[in-house]
Amino acid sequence: MDNLEKLRSNFQQLIFTAILLQNLLLIGAAALVIQHNATLSVYLIIGGVGLAAGMTIVLTVVLSAAVMQPLQALWQAILHLSPDEHGVAAPTFEKLWFGQDFVTNLAAQLYQLTSVADRAAEEAREQGTDLSRNFVAQNLPLPMFILDSGENIKFANAAAATYVGIKSTDMIGKNVYMVLDMSFPNESTFDIWLKEVKMKNATAVSSWERVRLNIRDDHPERLFDLAAYYNRDNPQHSETMLVLFDHTKSYSQDEQAVSFIALSVHELRTPLTLLRGYIEVFEDEIDTSNNPELESFMQKMRSQAEQLMAFVNNILNVARVDDDQLELHLQETVWPTVLRQAIESLSLRAKVRGITLHCRLATDLPTVGIDRISVLEVINNLVDNAIKYSGTSKVIEIETHLTQDGLIETTIRDYGLGISSSIIPNLFTKFYRDHRNRAQIGGTGLGLYLCKAIVTAHGGNLWVRSREGEGSTFGFTLIPYAKLAEDAKKTGNEELVRGAHGWIKNRSTAGKATWYSKHMQPNPSDAPVARTVLCIEDEHFISELYSRALTKAGYKVTVKADGAAGLVEAQTNKYDIILLDLMIPNLTGIEILRALRDPARVPAVTAKIIVITNLEQRDDVRADIEKQADGYLVKAEMTPHELANFLNTIK
Repeated sequence: MDNLEKLRSNFQQLIFTAILLQNLLLIGAAALVIQHNATLSVYLIIGGVGLAAGMTIVLTVVLSAAVMQPLQALWQAILHLSPDEHGVAAPTFEKLWFGQDFVTNLAAQLYQLTSVADRAAEEAREQGTDLSRNFVAQNLPLPMFILDSGENIKFANAAAATYVGIKSTDMIGKNVYMVLDMSFPNESTFDIWLKEVKMKNATAVSSWERVRLNIRDDHPERLFDLAAYYNRDNPQHSETMLVLFDHTKSYSQDEQAVSFIALSVHELRTPLTLLRGYIEVFEDEIDTSNNPELESFMQKMRSQAEQLMAFVNNILNVARVDDDQLELHLQETVWPTVLRQAIESLSLRAKVRGITLHCRLATDLPTVGIDRISVLEVINNLVDNAIKYSGTSKVIEIETHLTQDGLIETTIRDYGLGISSSIIPNLFTKFYRDHRNRAQIGGTGLGLYLCKAIVTAHGGNLWVRSREGEGSTFGFTLIPYAKLAEDAKKTGNEELVRGAHGWIKNRSTAGKATWYSKHMQPNPSDAPVARTVLCIEDEHFISELYSRALTKAGYKVTVKADGAAGLVEAQTNKYDIILLDLMIPNLTGIEILRALRDPARVPAVTAKIIVITNLEQRDDVRADIEKQADGYLVKAEMTPHELANFLNTIK
C-alpha cells in the first residue's frame, strides 16, 4: 500500500471511529433518559438533536484540524523552497500524528525536484556563457565566429570549422585575420568597418557581398557574403559576431564565365592589331579628301575598330579585377591635357552618331596622380555610354573642376534616355543592364563595373545623377598628385603603385598597356637619327605593318620570324632598339630576353629591349620582363604609327 492509500485508509478509519462514537453516545443517552422518565421524550429528542449538532461541530473542527495538518506541513515545505519567500522555516514532520509517512515522502520528492530544477537553471546559465554547449549556436548550419574585444576568436561552430578547414579548438584564441584571409571586392572591408564602429558605436550591423576566402593549405577557395554584428557592452565579452553565407557555386560560375569570355576575347587581339594597322595604312595611302563617302566609310571603320578594342579591354580588365591582378602605376599628369586627348579620340565615335562633344575644362587645376591608360578607359566607357544612350539628343557636355574638398571632379552629361531611380542602385554591378532597353542598345554590363573599380583604385569616387527622359550625369573624382605623393612618402610607397583593391608597395607593373622604365626619357628630337630596330616577330602581317610604319618614320628595320635566328642576329649585330615578341618558334621571347641580358655575356647587348605581345603574363614571367626589359607594350592597344611615336621617346 502506497502512502496515498495509507492516508486514505487512516482518514476513513478516523471518520468511521468519530461517527461511531457519536452515534453510541446519542443512543446511550436516549436510552438512559427514556428508562427514567418517558414523559421527557419530546424534550429528549430536542436535546438529542442539539447534542448531535454540537458533537458534529466539534468533530468537524477536530477532523478538519487532523486532515489539514499534513497539508499545512506540505504547504510550509513549498514556501520554504520558494525563491520568493524568505524566513519560512522547514516543517517538522515528526510531530504529525496523521499522514506522516505520506507527507514526509511527498516533501522528499519536492526537495528532489527543486534540486533538479536548480541544476537545470545553473546549466542553462552556463550554456548562455559557454557557446560550445549552446545547442543553437553549435548546430547552426551557417559558419559562425564570435570575437572578443581584441578581435580574437572566442567561439567557432562546427559549420565554421568545416568551412575553413580548421578544427574549432585550434581557432580559439587566434586573431580572426590569421584564420580568415579575406579579400573584399572594394575598399569597404570588415576590418575598416570594425575599427570605425568601435570608436563611434555601442552596437552596429553591416554586411559585405562577394567576399573571397583565400586558399590555405590546399583547402578550396570560398566565396561568400559576410554579415557582422557588433555589441561593445556584451556582458559575456562576446563583442563581435560573424556569420558567413556561402555562395561559392554561384559566384564561381560568374567568375568562370568572365574567365572563359576573357580567354575567348583574348584571341581577338591579334586580328584587332591587324585590323587597326591596315585601317591606318588605308588612311595613309588613300586620298579621301575628294570623296566624302569614302572618308565617312574610313571613319566608321576606325570608330568600330576602336569600339571593339574597348570591348576587349573591358572584358580582360574585369577578369583582372576579379583576380585582384589589376595594378595601376600612378604618374603625375596634367589632367586637362589628358582629357582633351581622350575627347579628341572619342570625337570620331560621336561624330559618326551625329553627336557633338562640348567641353568646359578648368585650366587652374593641380596635377593628378593617375594610371593614364586605365583612366582613359574610364573616360572611354562613360562617354561611350553617353553616346549610346543619348537618344535623339545631339550634345554631350564634359566638364572638369576643383571641388571644395580639393579633388578634381570630371562630369559627363547627356540629355538622352535617362535612368529610372529603381535602376540606379544596381548600375555598377557586374553584368547588370536595364532590361527595358538592353535589346535595343548593345553592351556587356561590364563598363560601369570596371569604371568603379578603376576610380576606386585611384582613391576617387564614381557617382551618377539621372532622371528618366531627361538624361544622365556621371561624375568621378581624382586625388591631386601632391596629396598622393605625401601619403606615399608616409607609407614608404614612393613608387605610387596602386592595385584594384588598395595600395601595392614597392612593385612596378607591366599593367594592361604601356609602362615606361626609369631609363626611358623623352628625346628632344621627335625624329630618329637613322636608328636601327630589330623586330623579332613571327606574325608576318604584324611585322609587315610595323616595318612599314617604322621605315616611314625614319628607322632602319630588320625582321626575324624565328626565335633562334633573332637571338643570333641580336648578338651578332648592333641595334638601337629590339622589339621582342614572346610567343615565337624555337626560342621563346623570355629565353631570348634572359640570354641578351645575361651579365656574363661579353660584349653586352646595349639595345633597348621592348617586349611587345598580346598575351597575359604569369607573375614569374612578368617579374623577368620588369627586371630585364626596357619597355612593355600590348600590340592591340597601339597602332603601328603609335608604336613609331612611342619609340621616338626612347633616348
